[in-house]
This record gives sequence, C-alpha cells and structure tokens, in this order.
Amino acid sequence: MFVFWMTDCVFGQSASDLFNAGLEKMKEKKYEEAITDFDQALKMDDKDSFLHANRGLAQAALGRHRQAISDYNKAIKLNPKYAKFYIYRGIANDSTRKYQEAVDDYTRAIRLDDKDPSLYTARGHTFFNVKQYDTAIANFNVAIQLDPNQVTAYLLRGQAKYRTVDSVGACNDWQKASELGSEEARKLFEENCNQ
Repeated sequence: MFVFWMTDCVFGQSASDLFNAGLEKMKEKKYEEAITDFDQALKMDDKDSFLHANRGLAQAALGRHRQAISDYNKAIKLNPKYAKFYIYRGIANDSTRKYQEAVDDYTRAIRLDDKDPSLYTARGHTFFNVKQYDTAIANFNVAIQLDPNQVTAYLLRGQAKYRTVDSVGACNDWQKASELGSEEARKLFEENCNQ
C-alpha cells in the first residue's frame, strides 16, 4: 500500500524553482501563470521579499494596482532598505492617482540610492501629473545630469517646459529625445517646433 503525503512542494519543486518559473512566465507576459507560481512559492517561503515584489509586478501588469501595492508593502516590510520596492509601489500609487504617496515612495528610494536617474525621472513624472512643472523639471534635470541618455527625462522635461511657455527649451529637449530614439518626441518636435 502506497501512502502519498501532500507537502507544500508542488511535484518536488522548491520555492526557488517556482520563483524562477514565475520569472520566466513574466518574461513571456503570462502574468496569471506567474502569479500562480509566486503564490505556490510564497506558501513555502512567505518571508522572501522578492517573491512578494515580483507577484506585485505581475499584479500591476494586469492592472491590479491595489493588490500590487499590498505585495509591495509586504516586500518593504521584509526588506526596507531595497530602493526598487519603493519605486514599484510609487509607480502603483501613481497609477491609482495617489500622487503624494508616489512622491513619498520615490523620495524614500532616492534616499537609499541617490545615483539612480530613473528615480528622479519617476518622481518628476508624478510632479508633472499634478502640474508642478518647475519641480518636475528640477527632477528631470538631476536625472539627465546623472545619465545624459535618459530619453524619458528629456521627453517629459520638454513637455513640462512647453507647459511653462519655454518652447525653445521644449523643442531642444524633444530633439534630444528624438535623437535618442523616442518616436513620441519626434512627433512632438515636428508638430510644435518646425515653424
């Protein structure tokens, strides 16, 4: 007589195996399947901050920003010194129009890693969304100073300058973003700067 015992392992897979399988499914944009893998892995190891964060990323990819925020909160509680978790939560907060929470998250991330230009670009984008264009421009300036190839920072700084009636500055930024490969910047430049 054979007796089978159910354990937390799915057919002998470890939490690490399931985590890696989930990451592969994320690359393939199979987000529901990735969430299933992360769920199974979390049953085995609910103290892994990266499991929570990646499940949050899959939730966010499906537009489930509130669930994503819940996962990011758990990841941050487990690993409060990892800047990217605050970025992820900031993006989700921005997506749900919780702009002050998003700015707070980006600011925390910047305190942990003040050399990452994408953090300043993200925070600038949130200030842009709430029409604080000068503050947005200041953030984009830092992003560009840290990395002169920050195409999104040029694009958004151009849009912020355009709204502050600095059309020359806007056109210069859109031209630079276009040179760096932004199709959106090329269109903005053609529509607004070729007069």
